[in-house]
Amino acid sequence: MDEIETLWGLQIGILDDIDEQIEAAEDMGAETHMLETRTEELRDELVSTFSRLRSAGNNDAAWERAFLRAGALYEELVSFHTLVSSEVMLIAGAAELQEAAPPLAFLH
Repeated sequence: MDEIETLWGLQIGILDDIDEQIEAAEDMGAETHMLETRTEELRDELVSTFSRLRSAGNNDAAWERAFLRAGALYEELVSFHTLVSSEVMLIAGAAELQEAAPPLAFLH
């Protein structure tokens, strides 16, 4: 059971970091609905998968299926985390450019 809780903590930590990055993007004025929706889907999958892991008991087949799903879910989380991190960096970079750019002056 310790392995399950360790894996749970790792994956929920990644989701929490994703949530924080999405909030940061929103603070910079970004539209994040699609990212929020995918995060909630991943959170639901995570809860479901770990519920199956915790209730698998001595059923080796159920344990194996749930554990394989947990591994695949971890890969999805890491990939999505990378995507969100990249998006937030792009948003931050664009915000810096807008702040740094002097107002346009037209010659008459």
